[in-house]
Amino acid sequence: LQAALLLLPDKFTLDQFYAEIVSLSYRGDFRLLFGEDRAKIRKIAEGSRAELEQIYLPLLKTSNDVSVQYSNVEQDTRSAAMYDRIVQLPVNILRNLQHQFNSRSGMQNDVEEIAGWLSQQVHGSKHISDIIEDIVRRSAWQQTVKNAFSAGATRSLAYSFAKLVKMLKSL
Repeated sequence: LQAALLLLPDKFTLDQFYAEIVSLSYRGDFRLLFGEDRAKIRKIAEGSRAELEQIYLPLLKTSNDVSVQYSNVEQDTRSAAMYDRIVQLPVNILRNLQHQFNSRSGMQNDVEEIAGWLSQQVHGSKHISDIIEDIVRRSAWQQTVKNAFSAGATRSLAYSFAKLVKMLKSL
């Protein structure tokens, strides 16, 4: 929830929100570039709309920094609200964010300091998007390598070819 809100603008629709939620699982997945239907995220979001709405709409409506009017959503994007969203991100994202910032700066900033700095940046959400992409990318590569070894070279190539054909048909 918090990651999706951080990556969306101050005004958006529920459909955009649900697509953003779904896209978090695919952000950084190289297989989406050349082995999947180009409209996969949109199709999943549309096909799962009822389930997504059941889970996320109550959370949006009870959030103090979010206003939902019919299918339109408006969120507070001031620094304090952004800070609150950042510190509520999953621990894995926060650890990766902290590691990235501390590696680049050569300092030992804690998560709260990094969240404070990011919440005041115009493009602070880009850093969060990059972290999510890195996490998904690593996972996708690991899964691909494991599948290649367990399925064997011939079956892996046949599967990859079938996925490529499916992607080309979706263009």
